[in-house]
Amino acid sequence: MKKRQTRLLLVLLLSMIIAPACNTFKHGAEHATVFQSYPNSQADIRLDLKENLRFNYDMTIYPELGDTTQTDAEAFQFKGRWQTDNENYILRFRRRNHPDLYALFSQGTHLEVNVKVLSERRVSFPLDVEEIIVWGIRCYREEK
Repeated sequence: MKKRQTRLLLVLLLSMIIAPACNTFKHGAEHATVFQSYPNSQADIRLDLKENLRFNYDMTIYPELGDTTQTDAEAFQFKGRWQTDNENYILRFRRRNHPDLYALFSQGTHLEVNVKVLSERRVSFPLDVEEIIVWGIRCYREEK
């Protein structure tokens, strides 16, 4: 009889631990998306918000036309985790390798910037946006 009670208690405890994790994963899957830059001559940008609440930010910067000192494109990749609150995505870049978020999401462009820099590693933007501005380049939403 004691073995049965112990097993039942163990199953109950495991279900209490696993159920919230499954709910978080489902919530992430609901909001997983990709933002991709429109074709341009400056950079190719892709922000992939994955279902497992991780993200990849890939950016390839092309050399300026007529610049003979730089002939190859420069590629950068940054990773981190994301979450949502009631109205926003919140992205947290890794501690060791993160970009200058103030430079990427600068408020100094003539375009409407809808990404807020929260700290040197965190940014947020509304869940319902169809495009974001990164490095002065429009990036449109692709649903997964």
